[in-house]
Amino acid sequence: MKRLKLHIVSILFLSLLMGSCIKDVPDKYVPTAEPKLVVYSFISPSSSRVKAAVYKSTPILGGGGNSMYKDDPVVTALVIVANSKGEEVVLPYSYEESCFLISSETFPVVEGETYTITVSADGFKTAYASTTVPSLVLNAENFSINTSASSFKTNFSFDLLDGDTNRENYYRYFVYGSADENQSSYKQEFILENYLEIASDKNWENNRLKLQFSCDNQGFTMYQLVLFGVNREYFRYFKTHSVYEEENPFAEAQPIYSNITNGIGVFAAYKEKSLWFDAEGKPLERASGKSIVLY
Repeated sequence: MKRLKLHIVSILFLSLLMGSCIKDVPDKYVPTAEPKLVVYSFISPSSSRVKAAVYKSTPILGGGGNSMYKDDPVVTALVIVANSKGEEVVLPYSYEESCFLISSETFPVVEGETYTITVSADGFKTAYASTTVPSLVLNAENFSINTSASSFKTNFSFDLLDGDTNRENYYRYFVYGSADENQSSYKQEFILENYLEIASDKNWENNRLKLQFSCDNQGFTMYQLVLFGVNREYFRYFKTHSVYEEENPFAEAQPIYSNITNGIGVFAAYKEKSLWFDAEGKPLERASGKSIVLY
C-alpha cells in the first residue's frame, strides 16, 4: 500500500514538473515558409490570347504541402514568354481580366514548339517553367443522337479514335448543345461520363474509346463536340487537382502537381478542335467557334 501511494505521489510530482517546463515559443523561433510566386498559364494555338495568372502564395499547415493564393494577385510582376528560337514577349497586366495577357497575333503559339515562362517580382525568387505544345491526333467517329419522346431524354454515343499509336497521349473532351443557329443566344454544356477525368489513351482498346451518355431533352438543333489534345504537364496537374478537390475526409492529402521552378502552379499547353453535328447526328461544316476558357 505504501508503495502504491509513493508511486502516485511520484506521478503527480512529475506531472507538475513537466507542466512548469512548458513555455510559449517566441515568434522569432517559429519556422515560417517563404512566400512564393504562384503561376498559372495554359497556352494553345487555338486560343486568341496568351494568358498568365500570377499570385502570391500564403503557406499554411497541412493540405498536402499546398498553399493558398486566391485574391492575392501580384500585379507588378514581370511576365515573359519565350520560344525556343529566342523570340520573347512581355505580357502586360489586365486589371479588367485580373491576369497578364497579350494577343496571339502579336506572339503566336505554334504546335510542336517549346515555350518558357519567366516571372519575377520584388521580394520573390524568379519563377520559371517550360512546356511543349502537343499535336492533336484525336478524332471522333460513329456520332449518333437518339431522342426518346417517352422519357424526355436525348441519348448520345460516339467513338474517340486515337491516330498516334507510338506514344501515350492525353485528352479532354466536352459536348455542347445549342438551340440557336449562331450559337450566341443559348448554350449549355453537357456533362459526359468521367467528365472531370483527364483521359489517357494508354488503356484504350484498339486505340478507340466509346462514350455513351444522356441528358434531358432541351430541343437543341445542333451539337458541338470539343476535343483537346493536352501535354503531360496539363495531364498531371488536372489529375492531382481532381484528387485534391475530392470531398473525402479520410483521403490522404496529396500535393497538386507543379512544374514551376522557385514557385507553385503550372505552365502547360493544349490544342483544340471542334466537330459539329445536327440533331440527327450528321456532321456539319462550320467554324470551330470560340475557344473554351480553361481558367
